[in-house]
Amino acid sequence: MVFFLTCIILMVKSFDPDKIYGVAKGEIVITSRGGFTYALCGEMEKAVKEADEGAVIHATSMNRMTIDDDLYSVYTYLKEEDYFNILSGRHPKYDNEIMLTDSLSELLGKKPWDTVRVAYNGRKEEFVVTGLYQYVGDFGLTAMVTREGMEKLDFRYVSYCQLKLGSSGLEDMTEMLNERFGEKIAAEKYVISESDKKYRDLIAAIMHSLVYAMYVIIMVFSAVVVAMACRRAFIRERTDIGIFRAMGFTSRDLRIQFALRFMLTLP
Repeated sequence: MVFFLTCIILMVKSFDPDKIYGVAKGEIVITSRGGFTYALCGEMEKAVKEADEGAVIHATSMNRMTIDDDLYSVYTYLKEEDYFNILSGRHPKYDNEIMLTDSLSELLGKKPWDTVRVAYNGRKEEFVVTGLYQYVGDFGLTAMVTREGMEKLDFRYVSYCQLKLGSSGLEDMTEMLNERFGEKIAAEKYVISESDKKYRDLIAAIMHSLVYAMYVIIMVFSAVVVAMACRRAFIRERTDIGIFRAMGFTSRDLRIQFALRFMLTLP
């Protein structure tokens, strides 16, 4: 019982729809006007740090690539802290390593330390599967490589970027970015779209329902365990109960004694 209660508490604490769905990492969203490369993102990060030392850029790179003869979305993140959570194995570290979703792993028949062929824009490279993860986007059929792995496949562009502010104001930072890098990017306040909001709320509702269902199961399980323990204790101590009754204890006194004993021992 204690084990199940602990599991539920940990699940509630770790539940985060944004982590599961992968949205809302900053107050400013930065989109490409064309030519938003990894190098430009590095220059932008230096400019941001000069204006706000506590600000952090979260950049995502994604494109459709061929993995073992079928097209799938391949992701990379310019910061390791943004990598997907691992189910098994480890994150890719080198330019010849790749991580697959659990669903894509089953579809391809690949497991950690197997190899897959990845092709893009005329280039074909062999990658080693280092781990498995879960993701709700693209029907759960995605892969992730390192930045160096993307460059090895001749893809060097940022697809989506968000800026988490530190001490600076939103309007000042947005204006600075558009003035200095406006030819290739557009910076604006992040506003979650209606479709993303509905999807996020749906995931949150499902997860909360599962948590509440587990609470009900645990309560029923606890009640059954308490009832069985009380019954076994009563049967085992029938002789003692008879002696107590002969000494003048009433049924009410004996019930209170049992209740107090189980209140002290069950926790």
